[in-house]
Amino acid sequence: MKYKFSDQWVIACPAEFQSEIAEHLNNPPGSPGAAKVYADTYEPDLTEEDFYVIEDHKNCLDSKAGKHLSAHEMEYRKKYSQAWGAYAESIVCCWLLERGYPIREKDWRPGGHSKPKKGEIDIITQKGDRIIFVEVKARYGKSNDPWDAINTQKIRRLCKGADTYLKMQRETFEYQFDIALVTGDPLDLDIEYIPDAFLAPLRSGR
Repeated sequence: MKYKFSDQWVIACPAEFQSEIAEHLNNPPGSPGAAKVYADTYEPDLTEEDFYVIEDHKNCLDSKAGKHLSAHEMEYRKKYSQAWGAYAESIVCCWLLERGYPIREKDWRPGGHSKPKKGEIDIITQKGDRIIFVEVKARYGKSNDPWDAINTQKIRRLCKGADTYLKMQRETFEYQFDIALVTGDPLDLDIEYIPDAFLAPLRSGR
């Protein structure tokens, strides 16, 4: 379905995130304004569904199509994938806001945005005295499974970032890890939201 959000998300959204989320909603990947928002250009001849999944980075091989990819195709796939991921994160933020979940942080990194992405948390929200760490995984089209990207290494990094965040808080919180899976395209996308997707032993508070 095509998601149309009311103004409720704007009212509930912290001012620091409003502009970025609004830009993403108004300029989805592939639209005329996307080049400016995502610092990339999009070519209409590269819009097949499978084009946005790199099966084998090392060998530049698209196993579905059974062909090796040019450097241009590889770079284009990578940039579109990054743009689609950023768009999906904003969609999930709105989805959460309209359901009463505040956005504490978006794209939070243990060492701040000047540091590498190791341990980055896509969205941090809250319900009562429970901090919720949300991992967003997006795939263009509906034949690709975002679950493929949730592996042991990814979970370990999420836990490390979450542990750091909890130890920075003055209060003690319960916590959980949720996963939001976004598939489709800007005109027809699905959100599968999975609460308590996995468990991890962390310590909250100082």
